Amino acid sequence: MNSSVWPTGQGEPPLGTYGDEPDGWRPNMAGTPYSISIKMDEATVNGLNSGRFSLYAFKAVSSAVGGGRPTVWASTAKYSTNTTIDWVENYYAYASTKEVQNGVTFGASDTKQIDLGQTLMVSANAIGTVDPHVGIDGSVCVHNTTSHQFSCGLAQPSPLGAGPSPVCAFPLYGHNTDVITPLQKVALMFASQPLATGSVVEQAFGQCLLVDLTGTTFMNLTYELNSGWGWSGNAATILRSNEFIPALISRPVAALGDIFSAAVYKDTFPKDKVAELISGVGGGSETNTTIEGPFRYAVHGVPLVVGSTYEIRMRNDEMGESKWKVKCTSIGELGAPDGGYLKFDKISRL
Repeated sequence: MNSSVWPTGQGEPPLGTYGDEPDGWRPNMAGTPYSISIKMDEATVNGLNSGRFSLYAFKAVSSAVGGGRPTVWASTAKYSTNTTIDWVENYYAYASTKEVQNGVTFGASDTKQIDLGQTLMVSANAIGTVDPHVGIDGSVCVHNTTSHQFSCGLAQPSPLGAGPSPVCAFPLYGHNTDVITPLQKVALMFASQPLATGSVVEQAFGQCLLVDLTGTTFMNLTYELNSGWGWSGNAATILRSNEFIPALISRPVAALGDIFSAAVYKDTFPKDKVAELISGVGGGSETNTTIEGPFRYAVHGVPLVVGSTYEIRMRNDEMGESKWKVKCTSIGELGAPDGGYLKFDKISRL
């Protein structure tokens, strides 16, 4: 008999990632429901159970702070031929006296409910208080008011229906502020390695699938014991071993960015502006191999095409200016006619 251990959704949840902002795009919205459906045959379920495999879930974030690591968001050994992962986007911030190290668990840390655009003020003994009047739109800030080093991160309610579980861990130095942006990306893997909820994990112990829910709130997946994950479209990808941490703890894209079209049959790029990164909304990210974010199309720019090559120029105060030759891999809707959520694979630095 088909069953679902994680709460069963009532069909496809309503869209909730786009709002009436001037840019037409809202990177995150508290209260938005999300759902992932996983279908497996009986042989796969029986094999996973016999092998003592658990299903693990991780949530992605973006931050400029170095040293961050993903933590286990949720896990279960109770799954069947139809398993649904349902959750609602709500945010918590936590602080801890523990250090960010592989295997360390942050489940017992001081955790406070918080909204995007607010700041957790951390005092002695890693005790936090939420300041609703200080923060950055689209992100959660954690500020250390002391001269002692702590750790911090975001937490979100578990799909298991339990309380909030940490999804990441970052070092928090004295008198410094960590800015963390939640992303609509979830990584899933079946693994026999025992991993505690809230524990720091630095590698995948099974085939790990990154599901990108940017622009949608529902995803259908399949899993087969030997073939692994299956899906349709381009909203999911298998993470290679060196991509696990950068995919879940990505670095924000520069505050300003421009895209230029590549000259046909030439190695140089004309100054033909195609689009610019929308600043001030968060959600853009950069890894060792990819760049993505919400872009506004230039007034007279040529249309972007998936599979075509472009030049991206990015600028920020921390890194200065960088240039990359990239290939467009996805163009998502923003809810506005003059923009799109664009994804690129890096080809080479210019």
